[in-house]
Amino acid sequence: MVDLVAQWAAPRDIDVVADSAYCNDTLTRALDTRVTVVGAVRPDAVLTAAPTEAERKATGRRRKRGTLLPKPEKIYDSKRYPWHSAEITLYGRPTTVYYKTLQAQWYRGAGDRVGRVVVVHTEHGAISMRAFFCADGERSALDVLTTRATRSGSWSNGPRANRRQPSSSFRRCLRVSRANNWLGP
Repeated sequence: MVDLVAQWAAPRDIDVVADSAYCNDTLTRALDTRVTVVGAVRPDAVLTAAPTEAERKATGRRRKRGTLLPKPEKIYDSKRYPWHSAEITLYGRPTTVYYKTLQAQWYRGAGDRVGRVVVVHTEHGAISMRAFFCADGERSALDVLTTRATRSGSWSNGPRANRRQPSSSFRRCLRVSRANNWLGP
């Protein structure tokens, strides 16, 4: 379905924001390069660096992954990766965010694309950290977090509560005037 929206919206770039249940290889692999997936990643996800030119040119099968990097839960505890803080607006409120970030491959979820991993310290709730992945490694960590925060505002329940319909801001972005037939009859 994402591929169909990408074809329809060409030549515009598309951001797909997904919860952890949907941020997986079924969604992210083989997507057009104009489609960027931003979503939660498991704390025990296996991350690798991009392979170096020497690794790519070695004899035998071309290497797709580089050296193993620490998992997000280990990055959270590591002193090797510095903590950053920023004041940003999340869910309509100014919030101070503490995070660590790096570029990495999440091969199981996004194939050989080099993306941005953001590990965030959470002050409330039962989980002390969250990890997010963006398939575009050039995006800033703050852009990843603000894009991720839009997920709850991207859809609104219309008159039919059992069907999810795009919000008016989403329809304006794609230049769709009405959502009545968005999901079919």
